[in-house]
Amino acid sequence: MKAVVTLDNLRVPCLISGAVKIISFRSKDWKPDPGVVPTVAQSVQAGITIIQTDAQHVEMSDRGSDHIKQSIGRRSTNS
Repeated sequence: MKAVVTLDNLRVPCLISGAVKIISFRSKDWKPDPGVVPTVAQSVQAGITIIQTDAQHVEMSDRGSDHIKQSIGRRSTNS
């Protein structure tokens, strides 16, 4: 199954229509704007997977360590 993967989106809300499978990785240090990350109930209803990581926001890009990138890659394919 194909999915949209978000890496600590902070400003643009996730779609909660359930039309698209979404896997959202969250950093440990930055907080998104209100309403960006759906509630637990919205996530369950829309089939959105929220994964809290131990990564910092700036590590969730090509600047991150190989360990972080591999961890996100593995978890993306297993969700």
